[in-house]
Amino acid sequence: MSKEEDNFIQYVNSLEGEQSDFNDKFSVTVNIDVQFTRSKAREALSVKVTNHPDATEIRYSEEQITEKYPWDYQKLTDKCKERYENFKVAKKYHDSRKELLGNEKYCKTRRLDPSNNNSAKKDFYSPNILEVFDQHYQSK
Repeated sequence: MSKEEDNFIQYVNSLEGEQSDFNDKFSVTVNIDVQFTRSKAREALSVKVTNHPDATEIRYSEEQITEKYPWDYQKLTDKCKERYENFKVAKKYHDSRKELLGNEKYCKTRRLDPSNNNSAKKDFYSPNILEVFDQHYQSK
């Protein structure tokens, strides 16, 4: 258990106080909502996405993933058609898009049925991907 997890558990336990009755027939679940926002404040915490086994684990809900990656291939293509003068659905577009498939800042590949390892996969895109396409295409 990490230091942060241990501190949180101690805090929740301190809230119980003497009013706890172990004969109560209900339970409580605690959900913590973590949101990352950019800040230029000096006291802001630094956050790094990592696969390190000792790092604190953060899991996204389905709603959070959908919010972060709202576009499928068709929606991304439509957005590019709206945004760029010289955009064509051709090799240049597909090559640029495919280069970003492994980068979670721009794309997330998900199983259509998360509980089935044999389920088909689909790519979903973040609007941040337009930052990259801005370098390849001329805006309207």
